[in-house]
Amino acid sequence: MITLREYKPEDYAMVASWWAAHKWAPVPPAVLPKLGVIAEREGGAVAALWLYMDNSVGVCWAEWLVSAPDAAPLDVYRSIGAMLGGLEAAAKSLGYGVMLTACRQAALVRTYERAGFQRTDEGVTHLLKHIGGL
Repeated sequence: MITLREYKPEDYAMVASWWAAHKWAPVPPAVLPKLGVIAEREGGAVAALWLYMDNSVGVCWAEWLVSAPDAAPLDVYRSIGAMLGGLEAAAKSLGYGVMLTACRQAALVRTYERAGFQRTDEGVTHLLKHIGGL
């Protein structure tokens, strides 16, 4: 069974090692939003996901999904569903009505679609620029 808990700053070394194991640059801790979740199975961490929340309209963005490199694919799949459900419930309780996300892996696109997401754009490159203050 997959359970969720809130992401804590002490979890950063773990998730940074996951990004590195997947050959992705670790997301700087100052960039991660306050609302994040860790999915666990039998006490072992499986995956993590964060939620950015716009402060002017009811739109939020699920981002930085990462899984433990040794996690079983089925556990990762179930974790994604649980994390999306948990973050959606939190967002709804705060008055948010739209959740966005982006990914490039076809299997992950299908997973998000099964969770109720609809395709909007394809072939998009997301860019990040540090402008100071972090």
